[in-house]
Amino acid sequence: MLSFSGNIGSTAYTALTQTKNKSLSGTRRACAAREQAVHHTSPLGLWAQLTLVAVANRYLDNEGHLYFGKSKRTKSMEIIIETLSRALSKMFNKTVVNAAYRFKEIQAGAVGDVRLIEGTAETDLNEKLPYKLVIKTQKKWSRQDDPDSWRREYDLYSSELDCLFTDTIRHPKCYHAEITDTETRLWLEYLDGVTALNLTCEMHERIAAELGRFQGKLYAEQPFQLQSIANLSKTDCFKNAYIYFKSLKLRKSKNQIL
Repeated sequence: MLSFSGNIGSTAYTALTQTKNKSLSGTRRACAAREQAVHHTSPLGLWAQLTLVAVANRYLDNEGHLYFGKSKRTKSMEIIIETLSRALSKMFNKTVVNAAYRFKEIQAGAVGDVRLIEGTAETDLNEKLPYKLVIKTQKKWSRQDDPDSWRREYDLYSSELDCLFTDTIRHPKCYHAEITDTETRLWLEYLDGVTALNLTCEMHERIAAELGRFQGKLYAEQPFQLQSIANLSKTDCFKNAYIYFKSLKLRKSKNQIL
């Protein structure tokens, strides 16, 4: 089964499988695929929330589940014990009254702050339960032609998207979600495993196949759960963003020549 978190896209990885030079590393093949992917559009408007252009933020756990995360390191994070206990209560399906914790940084990424929090939880029956959780904090930011992209993962977790997943693909479980005017914070299932450049070409190809099947399933069935999600990007959002930044680069080059 594949398991993912963050912004992913079957179109990008479908293009990845069409990148024939298998002597390239997984990341270089994905970058080459990105050049192809931006010329395609997703019929469901899922491009932004299901894009794999950010290939550096990937995790494949030891059971073969794909996990995508993004992080940006910060010096400290304040944890409210009541909130942690609420998330752990949902995780264990028991009443957690207190929890000791410590942080460990997870691989750095591009947009959010992603941290592993681990420790021992105490239940109302005096049970001591070791745990691991991932806390993902996303500050508000602006993307070209997609102003609400910063909160999309929160919106997807708040929707019924999880009921659309199959036996082979899902996202990490969310035990608690918070949002303010300036940030979101998700308390997620922790998945351990292979990360980033250690993903092989075969793993990339499997990812591409499973995401392609999932995207095709959504397109064929047009489920009402998907239609009810308000914060979906425009179909050609990433293509337009690519063209915009590519044009900036070209204009800058021309100015340097002049």
